[in-house]
Amino acid sequence: YWRFNRQRLDAESIRDALLHVSGGLDPKIGGQSLSLDDEKNDRRTLYGEVSRFQVNEYLQTFDFPNPSLTAERRFATNVPLQSLYFMNSDFVRRQADSFVRRLTAATGANDSGEDDFPKQFKDRAMIEAAYPLLYGRDVTEQEISRGLDFLDAQRASLLARELEEKKMAETDAEGEIADESPDESDEDEDPDMLAERRASMQAWLQYARALFSAAEFRFID
Repeated sequence: YWRFNRQRLDAESIRDALLHVSGGLDPKIGGQSLSLDDEKNDRRTLYGEVSRFQVNEYLQTFDFPNPSLTAERRFATNVPLQSLYFMNSDFVRRQADSFVRRLTAATGANDSGEDDFPKQFKDRAMIEAAYPLLYGRDVTEQEISRGLDFLDAQRASLLARELEEKKMAETDAEGEIADESPDESDEDEDPDMLAERRASMQAWLQYARALFSAAEFRFID
């Protein structure tokens, strides 16, 4: 063979890759095992707990062998549940959030804090920074165009929903006595601007998870 056969990453490598691109992977060697369901567990999957009675759901999804049996090799499947994992997993969402914040920082945007939303989203620059991290190559113009179209469409839809919910809340609050001592923090930022930032963050989270779920991320040549 003149090249390595294409194959899917195993369960451990996929989780480690997600932690790595998000910037949160702990490279420390050795130590006790930790539950893979622990939100604070950012160590390599090699150090995850494995139960012989009930294998972790994530490991099962990506073909981790039965620890109660001897297996000469692993089988690799490609089923819809694996793609759904990237769309629905809380773990993937947390890594997507960290990944987006990493991109905003890499493109010179000012982050307002861990518990808030980035102040700027330089879509094109962020897409150009994302592809080398995820796929080890430069992004093409066609991929940039598709990414920008997706982000624009999702941002507009999410912002419209945000503003509609805000309008309904204001309508419901009509007639109520206003607080004589309004929270000063509410005056620091225009509510419409905050809604736009929130919509941008949600659009980017959706885009990041779509990039994570791509075959190019899960497979190596």
